[in-house]
Amino acid sequence: MIRIGCVNPDTSHPLAFSQYLLEGNRARYVAVYNDSFRGEDQIEAFMRRRGLEKRCDTLEELAEMVDIGFIQDCNWDRHVEEALPFLERGKPVFIDKPLVGNLADCQ
Repeated sequence: MIRIGCVNPDTSHPLAFSQYLLEGNRARYVAVYNDSFRGEDQIEAFMRRRGLEKRCDTLEELAEMVDIGFIQDCNWDRHVEEALPFLERGKPVFIDKPLVGNLADCQ
C-alpha cells in the first residue's frame, strides 16, 4: 500500500481522495502536516475520520515517513517550497490544482 503524506488539507479534496484511495486498498493517507488556516479541531477530525497515524511537526518529518507527498493547500505560492522536502528525498509529489500561483514557479 502506498503511504501518502498530506500537506495542509485546506480543500475538500483530501477527504474525497482519501475515501477513493482506500477502495481496493491501493493507498492511504498516513500523516498530515498543517501550518495553514485549518484549526486544531479540524485537523484532529480529519485524522480520526481517516485513521491517520501521525501529525508531523515539519515537512521534512512528513517526507521521511511517506512514499509520496500530496500538496493540498490553497496558498499556491508555497507549493514549490512545500514539495522540496519530498523531492530532495527522491519521492514523488502530487500538487493539487492549481500547480503554482505564478509563472516564475512554473519555470
